[in-house]
Amino acid sequence: MTFLGDQGRDALIVKNIITFHHFPAVGPPSSVGQLYLGPFYYYLISPFILISNFDPVGLGLGVASIWIIGIIAAYIFVKKIANNKTTVIFSALIIFSAELIKLGRFSWNPNLLPIFGFFTIITLHKWILAKKRRYALILGALLSFSVQLHYLALLLGLVILIYGLIELSKSEDKKEFLIQLGLIGFMFIFFLSPLIFFDIRHDYLNLKGFISLLTKDTNAGGGSYLANLFITIGYLIKNTINPNVPIWLGATIFTFIITSVYKLKKIKDKLFININLLTLIVFILGFSLLDGSRFPHYFGTIYLSFYFLLAIVITNLVKSKYKNIIFSIIILFFVILQTYGYQFIFEKPGFSKINYARTVAESFSGKVTKEPIQIVALPYTETDGHFRYFLNLEGYKVLDHDSYQKASELYVLCREECLPTDDPHWQIATFENKLLQSSWKTNDVTIFKIVHK
Repeated sequence: MTFLGDQGRDALIVKNIITFHHFPAVGPPSSVGQLYLGPFYYYLISPFILISNFDPVGLGLGVASIWIIGIIAAYIFVKKIANNKTTVIFSALIIFSAELIKLGRFSWNPNLLPIFGFFTIITLHKWILAKKRRYALILGALLSFSVQLHYLALLLGLVILIYGLIELSKSEDKKEFLIQLGLIGFMFIFFLSPLIFFDIRHDYLNLKGFISLLTKDTNAGGGSYLANLFITIGYLIKNTINPNVPIWLGATIFTFIITSVYKLKKIKDKLFININLLTLIVFILGFSLLDGSRFPHYFGTIYLSFYFLLAIVITNLVKSKYKNIIFSIIILFFVILQTYGYQFIFEKPGFSKINYARTVAESFSGKVTKEPIQIVALPYTETDGHFRYFLNLEGYKVLDHDSYQKASELYVLCREECLPTDDPHWQIATFENKLLQSSWKTNDVTIFKIVHK
């Protein structure tokens, strides 16, 4: 399982929650505009690290468990609104998807977005049909949870708003419907309130970041909006079907799926299909406005919607009397396309990233003479959260990476040749009267101990 700096940072925060040491009002930084997310993910997975006795593998097992429960629940719901063949194909697509398997195998806040995003859509469907306040409350909460997993889930809010306005125009009791819209907004803000209070206390850091993100020149790769749209669609197909699919072919496949779904008439539950279709279109159009890379986890909001629509297209276009055989061949072909992501089955196990970080931390035994200490990983692109987590477990008082408190000893961790006392890293540069006292090597890391003269 992946256990690097980000996962170590999260594990330490979760440990502090479960030991009642600190209750964060803010979550991890987002890669979209470097904004802070809400803390929902930390509280959601915190019990799992206690179950594993603070071994970070517990967080990975927690994510995997939530994924398994989510897949079963999605199967049960889809079976109620679609035929058995659609349900089986949809389930097969999400179970064998290499990208979804990857997301389910380690702890990271975007990894659970496909589950929470899809159940936000399911709840929207139930609310539209039933017009009950309880569904409005759940819908607002799920939207808030999804946004706290990744900010691109805000595009789900636009889908809810569109359907809310449509249903409001058709509603006979507009007062009651407006109350339910208010309940959605209230629950969204309520569960996001820790982050809102954080923003107020920190000079509206996130709000300013949002404004900057939305007002700057947003062209992914410097091209036109149509070029960005073409690229975004292509990467969706690469992530859901196979990374070797050319972007032009991916755009063609996407267009075929969208037009095929739009033309379908004899459908058991057209409303749920339309919600997923609108979610897919709104997300792609909205995401194409943003600058930057198209990493696989950015598409988490729409993965299950895409696979659901693909299953609908497959089951409605195949009319042959041998359709069961054809369906089996399609699933088998999909599995073959996904084998690029099954290395954990076919390859010999590599080194354990958890044990690697634990070994580096254990090597500090007998070498720390005065605390608090500070650690720095070089080169500057390296992260150190996974080392910090195990140093904390070992009982060392390690200052936060951005702390301005004066450390008694500084430890520089180098994975390649470096200048431990002369590097311009601010924590090294501001460490007064540096004296390189000793060094040692463990695994592929050379650790330099620096003290004050």
